[in-house]
Amino acid sequence: MNPAWVQQVVIGLARESSTQRLDVLKMQPSFFNRLRFNTSWARELFSRELVAAKVAEAEALLRLLEG
Repeated sequence: MNPAWVQQVVIGLARESSTQRLDVLKMQPSFFNRLRFNTSWARELFSRELVAAKVAEAEALLRLLEG
């Protein structure tokens, strides 16, 4: 949920897995939507609203990049 997730996750994971950055970005909404936290600490820290905001951010980036 880090603000720098695009650099750290999308670009870093794409580079390490020899995958296109856009393909990794396309996976992000479903990844975030499947997140389930086991501890109350994590559920409080990463609320469903925060996760939904990250999904919306990823989808907005996709719309921007895919034109």
